Amino acid sequence: MRRCFFYFSGCSILLMSQSCYSLSQAAGQISLLLSRQDLEKVLVEKKESPQRIALLEKVPSILRFAQTHAALRPGKSYSTYVSLKSKSVTYVVQAAEKRALSKKTWWFPFIGSQPYLGFFKEADAQKKFEELRSEGFDVNLGGVSAFSLLGYFPDPIYSSMLEDTDLAEFAETLFHESLHLTIYIPNFSAFNENLADFVAKRATEKYLALSENKMDMLAEYKSKFQNQLDSQAIFQKFLRSALEKVQGFYEAESRKQTLSSDEDFLTRRQILFDELSDRYGSEVRSKVMGTGYQYAFKKGRINNAVLMGYSLYEAKQAPFEELYNRVGQQISDFVKAIEECFDKTSPKDESELWQIVEQCKLT
Repeated sequence: MRRCFFYFSGCSILLMSQSCYSLSQAAGQISLLLSRQDLEKVLVEKKESPQRIALLEKVPSILRFAQTHAALRPGKSYSTYVSLKSKSVTYVVQAAEKRALSKKTWWFPFIGSQPYLGFFKEADAQKKFEELRSEGFDVNLGGVSAFSLLGYFPDPIYSSMLEDTDLAEFAETLFHESLHLTIYIPNFSAFNENLADFVAKRATEKYLALSENKMDMLAEYKSKFQNQLDSQAIFQKFLRSALEKVQGFYEAESRKQTLSSDEDFLTRRQILFDELSDRYGSEVRSKVMGTGYQYAFKKGRINNAVLMGYSLYEAKQAPFEELYNRVGQQISDFVKAIEECFDKTSPKDESELWQIVEQCKLT
């Protein structure tokens, strides 16, 4: 299961400003909303697979934990269910400059700039992918299992959230999306995603530790989830190193009096990407087997859009860890502190945003 969690960048069906890149996106959203089924009815009828039903039966306890132990506000979300014909609910396209770690963004009302576009039809995503590539951008396309409407409508549970997953991963998804419903800072996508990832993983750890969750395979869930956390730490360390190396390459290029030709630049850049892929394969991959990280940094698939995609979720979490420790490793206090600190002031840029986190404390 690909662990990508994008809140829908198409604004919601109410916001047609700029066409939300096409009326077909609105139609796709409407279709999903109209296909919702009441979760209780789904559980009674049991028409879904036993694996899906087992996970759906845990929704009440997960949401109860989200509210009482993690200070999250899912509201009326996740009380309905949508069965999809595919493993992805949307397809996301990202783009970046070729000569810099600079992502392309699109602006939408209320939610601000976003570093991706989401499409309900894979063919539409592929078309946009080709269009951006022809314009000279590095591009990346992938399927997404979940997204949030940021409270404009209650979010359903999509069957894509249940594919190739277990209790820990499913709980993490609900915690992640519930954080987006609780805290959202416009124009800072990487911050929102890193925050949601941090909170979701800490909440999942504590959820699994609850005595009420003593069940068959609990030890296996915990072991697998711990492996995920350990693998994430290893991946993030490598990613930071890789980004520094790539950034250094681009800075050296920009200092040249005469820029290299595109052909020469891309050839030398590919050599650098291949070196990173080889190093990941020899130093990291064996340590992250059994997780999504084992598929990262594959040779021939690295470009700036892919690197910026990794960064969206994995680039910076140390300030969150420091705040988490300052509030006694209580996830509810952590969420309340973040919410209080950003209620008091709105960041103007990236440096001010992280300064708020570094100075944040629960009052």
